Amino acid sequence: MRSANVVRILELPMPAAAAFPDRLAHAWPGAPGVGDSAVDVTEPAPACTFGLVTERAGFDALEAEWNDLFWRAGRSAQVFQTFNWNWHWCNHYLAAASGETGPSLAIVTGRRHGRLVMVWPLVSERVAGLTQIGWMGDPVSQYGDVLIEPDSLPFLAEAWAFVTRELKPDLLRLRKVRDDAAIAALLGDLNAFPAERHEAPYLDLASAPDFATFERRYSPRSRRNRRRLFRRLQELGPVAFERCREGPRARAGNQSRRFEARMAEGARSRLAGARRSALCELLCRRSSGDGSSRGLRGLCAHLGR
Repeated sequence: MRSANVVRILELPMPAAAAFPDRLAHAWPGAPGVGDSAVDVTEPAPACTFGLVTERAGFDALEAEWNDLFWRAGRSAQVFQTFNWNWHWCNHYLAAASGETGPSLAIVTGRRHGRLVMVWPLVSERVAGLTQIGWMGDPVSQYGDVLIEPDSLPFLAEAWAFVTRELKPDLLRLRKVRDDAAIAALLGDLNAFPAERHEAPYLDLASAPDFATFERRYSPRSRRNRRRLFRRLQELGPVAFERCREGPRARAGNQSRRFEARMAEGARSRLAGARRSALCELLCRRSSGDGSSRGLRGLCAHLGR
């Protein structure tokens, strides 16, 4: 990985009104007027109509259209905005599914000429007496974003107006938003402030022909310490790396992480940790032929794009 990915956690108080610049139309490579002189930007775009999905049955009914939208407009970093991933998330995190308190669906859809061109996967939850809007998929999704066709980006401002009018939230809290996300330009126009920033750590292994050459950038003392630690590790037995994708060993690996997660989380988060473990165990099983893995097979196909 040659560059770090930066994510932002944003908490945005609801503004009474806001004006939105035209730069949303030029926020994404491939949008009309960006690097494409053949696009006639003078022709008015057809209106976008918005809808709100709050019931599980309505979400399930979007499957075919949602998948088609992802194949047309989705990017690799948006795998957590696929229908199949969120289908599994619903089975574990929605209030009705878990039998406990939890979020409710608040998915915003946008259509042009009847075709689905935008899915803003949101949920609504009462927290400390406030109506809070966040990402569907939280806290297990690595990134949050809106799934949208590039030439529909100018309608994001209208989608935001629809959200404020229909959901009337007190707080919009969008965690793990990449700097190159489709939603990033809108959040900038809304003057959303980053409550926290993260940068993904990485090693540029392509900078050296082999690992021995790569290690030369470290001091002699650091290299000696690494060799000493490696010898101690070898004394415990052979060292091998395995990727357990399914079966009992994959499930056992998932089980071993549960204690760490529960110790690291507070009282309210322990329930979220149990849900996370159950979801991860399901993903590890990857069994075929049963209803629980219906959406997972499609998710694996998306991951392999």
